[in-house]
Amino acid sequence: MITKDYGVFLTPTLVTYAAMAAPEFSGFLPLVSAKKNRAGFDKSLHALGLASKIGVNICFGTDLLGPLHYAHSKDLAIQSTVQSNLEILRSATTTPARVLGQDSFLG
Repeated sequence: MITKDYGVFLTPTLVTYAAMAAPEFSGFLPLVSAKKNRAGFDKSLHALGLASKIGVNICFGTDLLGPLHYAHSKDLAIQSTVQSNLEILRSATTTPARVLGQDSFLG
């Protein structure tokens, strides 16, 4: 069985990888960790594309804190490389409403 068959919701948080690799945070990660960060980003983006294709419930969200809050919307641009605009819009509206059991009046 595929995770979508179990009613799983995925929140990919890909922008966290991108934020840690942004020029303004150069030196934030040691070189070996920066390479792992890039590999993690690439594999996670691929996984998001696969999940989207098979119909996994995808929610928009990030794990960004403090001074990184400005980058929340950059996650939408990242998602757009593997998802349609409609899928992205749903990930930020109707799907989170469903996960919260509030889809009768939110989303």
